[in-house]
Amino acid sequence: MRLNKFRSIIVLFVAGLSFSLNCVHAETLAAEKKLVMGFFPLYSTVELYKKYGPLKDYLEEQLGQTIRLETAKDFPTFVKRTSERRYDIAITAPHFGLRAVDQKKYRIIATHKNSGQQLVLIHKDKNWKTLGALRGKKVGTGFAKALTTRLGKQRLIDYGITAEDMPSFTVFKTHNAAVEAIQMGNVDAVITTINVADKMISQGKPIKILDRGITFPNMPIMVAADQPASLDVSIQKALLALNDHESGRSLLTHIGSKGFRIVDAIDYEMLRPYVPKK
Repeated sequence: MRLNKFRSIIVLFVAGLSFSLNCVHAETLAAEKKLVMGFFPLYSTVELYKKYGPLKDYLEEQLGQTIRLETAKDFPTFVKRTSERRYDIAITAPHFGLRAVDQKKYRIIATHKNSGQQLVLIHKDKNWKTLGALRGKKVGTGFAKALTTRLGKQRLIDYGITAEDMPSFTVFKTHNAAVEAIQMGNVDAVITTINVADKMISQGKPIKILDRGITFPNMPIMVAADQPASLDVSIQKALLALNDHESGRSLLTHIGSKGFRIVDAIDYEMLRPYVPKK
């Protein structure tokens, strides 16, 4: 009887030790797991890492987890990867943020305080004053389903440019490449976003703004739906705190941001008509 009782104690002790070791192992794996942060191809890969690498480093420090920053070769690839839930954290175009929420793959948690806006850029030497100057010209755009592309084309229609006089459109893999095409003389104008325009103009590129479209909430920062809500809170807290210290304000200046604000999907509903069906 005593021997059986002793054996039972040993079994319970071993089981308890095994459970404890498994818990420690699981916690260790969780701590070591890298978060993948996907950024849509608004910029070239080099420009992306140069501009947003410091923000990635800051979030790593605040979250206590390694973050791998990724982009994609083009917008369709990024959208596909987002739909497949490749990223733990994703920064995408506003209307594709709504789509990701509709697919129940992500939650929108924050965005820049700066509003997003669709712009038309031309070479600074052009003396054009209105969109009417683009009749029959060559215009560069990003991905055909990109929000700024769709808004820009609609703005041309609203201005009164008919199908017969509509510019010819050239699609570029990134907005950066489209703007560079103005300098090379390959296109007469570019439909792009204020995020790209501000950066290019600040760098002294020979471009200027011909036309400004509607404003809307900037690109959403999203967290994968299968991540704990505590990650949302930690990221929000870290982003909001950037304005509270000198190094944070310096980082915001580096990425061209006035700071961040908390938002969710409802803030982007105004863009519902532009959400792609597929």
